Amino acid sequence: MSLMLNEWSWFSRFGSLCTVAGLMLIMRPIFRKGRFHENSAGQLSEVITIPGEGTKRYFDPEEVKDNESSIKGVVFTILGTIMWGFGDLLSCLIV
Repeated sequence: MSLMLNEWSWFSRFGSLCTVAGLMLIMRPIFRKGRFHENSAGQLSEVITIPGEGTKRYFDPEEVKDNESSIKGVVFTILGTIMWGFGDLLSCLIV
């Protein structure tokens, strides 16, 4: 849209949406568990004993998804903030 209209504020505005999306990804554990939950101090797995098989490491799939979404959220937030703040300067490079 910014290329068609030659108005780079639209690109900058899209950066604000990316920033909001990133913050929502970072907050995934709060949305999933609620505000008051038992904190596992970043523990993604626990050692369990299975009769006949010995001890194994169990990874909670939701905790793994929380971790992955937080990493993606940080990247989205950083890129979105850069786009939001400096996206209009692309017009100097392209035009």
